Amino acid sequence: MAQRGETRRRIVETTAALLQRQGLNGTGLVQVLEESGAPRGSLYFHFPGGKEELTIEAVGYSREVVLGWLRKSLDAHPVPADALADIAERYARRLERSDFREGCPIAAVALEGTPVSERLRQASESALAAWETLLTEYLESHGVGAGRARPLATGFLCSLEGALMLGRARRSADPMRAVAAQFRALLPAEGPESAARR
Repeated sequence: MAQRGETRRRIVETTAALLQRQGLNGTGLVQVLEESGAPRGSLYFHFPGGKEELTIEAVGYSREVVLGWLRKSLDAHPVPADALADIAERYARRLERSDFREGCPIAAVALEGTPVSERLRQASESALAAWETLLTEYLESHGVGAGRARPLATGFLCSLEGALMLGRARRSADPMRAVAAQFRALLPAEGPESAARR
């Protein structure tokens, strides 16, 4: 039984990695099987709904991975400007390490899958909403007013996704670092505890 779970995990993780590199339309099931090392019959055993079901699972996996990355930066920085700058810098370094090959798997599915599948649209929207909510709650709990927190979280997420696309096209992480600089100017330069002590 553990072997079945391991095979399923490998298939999902491989799919998520391929979505990052080559998008939804460029990711084929044969390549998923080859790169995951999974037996040929295992894909439809684990994912009887085929590519759509597998993609939804990969989106869910990617959502949780990115939530973990975001929490790591947010937990490490009590100052919102520092936290968002750290997120942007982490993405910049990941982009550089991948030789500008890895984009956002959720964005790929949202752009390519939404016109053909309501289920893919819902999975993408759910992932993006989870990231947006996490950022909003962090900002609200760190001194950013409730009326500003969600628009700033939405703007940061949009800027980050756009910078990732621009960075891949330019083969430069500068757009990610420009996002960090812009949001530094928009956010408090100190945490709520420091402000309260003044």
